Amino acid sequence: MTAFNARALASLVTVAGNALSKRLTVILTALVRAVENETDMELKADIEGAVSALLGSISDLEGLQTLMLLLAGWVKNDSWTRRVSALNFFKTFCEASIIDFSLYRPDWVRSLVTLMDDRQAEVVEAAVPAFEAFVKSIEKDDLDSIVVTLRRTIESTGAPGRTVPGFNIKGSVSSMVPVIVAGLTTGNNEQREQAAYAIGDLVERTEEIALKPYVVPFTGPLIRVATQATAFPPGVKVAILKSLGTMLEHIPTHVKPFFPQLSRTFVKSCSDSSSLAVRNAAAKSLGALTKSNQTRIDALVTELIGTAQASEDDAIAASLVLALAYVVRYAITTTSASSKEACISMLESAFRERHDEPYLHGMATLFTSFEPSPELLQSVVRSHILQGTPPSVLSSLIILHAVEDAPKLFYTMNCVPSVLRKIVESIGESVPAISRPAREAKELIRTTPPFCDDDSVLAIFGT
Repeated sequence: MTAFNARALASLVTVAGNALSKRLTVILTALVRAVENETDMELKADIEGAVSALLGSISDLEGLQTLMLLLAGWVKNDSWTRRVSALNFFKTFCEASIIDFSLYRPDWVRSLVTLMDDRQAEVVEAAVPAFEAFVKSIEKDDLDSIVVTLRRTIESTGAPGRTVPGFNIKGSVSSMVPVIVAGLTTGNNEQREQAAYAIGDLVERTEEIALKPYVVPFTGPLIRVATQATAFPPGVKVAILKSLGTMLEHIPTHVKPFFPQLSRTFVKSCSDSSSLAVRNAAAKSLGALTKSNQTRIDALVTELIGTAQASEDDAIAASLVLALAYVVRYAITTTSASSKEACISMLESAFRERHDEPYLHGMATLFTSFEPSPELLQSVVRSHILQGTPPSVLSSLIILHAVEDAPKLFYTMNCVPSVLRKIVESIGESVPAISRPAREAKELIRTTPPFCDDDSVLAIFGT
């Protein structure tokens, strides 16, 4: 192709009208080959000008469909060069065309984000500016319409333990920010939920340095929506809490300015009456926050204990106890002696009070959280966990949780034989809530080190 031909074609397509659609495949195929094979940069610029003029002149649905099908095939081509060309052509189309192609947006979200994880670096580098141009072509009020597809594509892109190469390139995450924020702040409930999850998915798949500029744009809206959580269903609340927890686990340093707000949000959500899933997500996220923020631990412990004891709803109290367990687990070294004693006192009171099983599970989790300080558990173990002590639902649950979450604890306390005999005693109880967790503990012990490597365990259990 000559420069004259390229310039002539650029002029011709602008006045061809609907007749252009019938020749679109032939013309584009010739142009893409010319672009890929041309080495003269001046001529190549003329060819690219013709491409821009052509793509900007498509004005009917037939031409649009032809173009979309052609490019969709090219982005899946075995040749990485053709995939790059398809991305460059699509970028040019988004910049030059004014035709409405909203019907094809979900397909392009899937293609563009997936190609950010392409095996060929050149394809990844072309996918990012193509996605930028794509997002800029969408009206601000329509951005939330693609957030569900965006989140599901992010979720399915990449593999555990590694980041997605395209997400680390400047321009990729920044182009996703307006889509995600629009979905989170103005979308319907499904869009809000998926937008929140998308943030957590991005955090897991993007290098910390590449994500840093977008922590504030993401965290601020998450917290704002979380504080209005009474207006949203549990699914939205859980998604927000889990994403905030993911940010605390992966990029705690960058979330540090939000620690006070996050603490209030998580504690408040632990008392959410609408959903157990919301309360559990808040409890876990509060633990993640505590791991990163070791300040005001005693005040937090006091607040959780006081709120749990004052609660008239045993289910909410159970979630508060679970949150307390996570806090103690991650901050036991900075928790004061008086706060630890208050936790142990609360644990001992649970043996004397009547509570539902979820509350007792929370207490059992609190027990295992004291694994680094077993001396504080001596009184509880002597009074309730050893052979000959009164059987109870809580004692069986404590043993089960200890075997599962802190298998070395009873070895550290030198009381394994007596605890094993307590299991045998509890299995013989007629109350299912006592015997069932004891049987589960026995079965778990058979496959859990160090129990399964201890011959004395088999001797006590008989087989």
